[in-house]
Amino acid sequence: MAGPELPMLKTWVRFPSPAPVSGVVGVLIGLAFGTSAALAQLPGMEEEKPNCLVSEFRALALSSIETKRAEAAKGWILGKGKDCSLDRLLILRNNRNQWLGHADSAELAGEIDKLIELAAKDAPDVVKGLYTSPEPPKPPAPAQ
Repeated sequence: MAGPELPMLKTWVRFPSPAPVSGVVGVLIGLAFGTSAALAQLPGMEEEKPNCLVSEFRALALSSIETKRAEAAKGWILGKGKDCSLDRLLILRNNRNQWLGHADSAELAGEIDKLIELAAKDAPDVVKGLYTSPEPPKPPAPAQ
């Protein structure tokens, strides 16, 4: 004996309108282009020479045997570092430790910092940012 037949239920799935998503994407794209345009206006960032490829330094650092890694990295920095723009030098500085591991040294850090100072000679805030900590936030005003 079959039971009573159940009525067919209709379920509707409601998807959000694509308009808010496309608006967010538009804002993000605008910010990305606006940021790159602002960075391109900083001294030392406007011209990029073809000899400075961060990918080349990274590959050299990651593929060199550890005993030769420091020597290879220093040779690359001394030879091609002068062709790097400020933004690429900052990428090298920020990733140096991760890519070089035990081969990283104070001497190599000094060479990269020297190149950053030379590239940022017209931007004293960049040089100041290399060697000083940011100002701590001001405490909130006392409640009255």
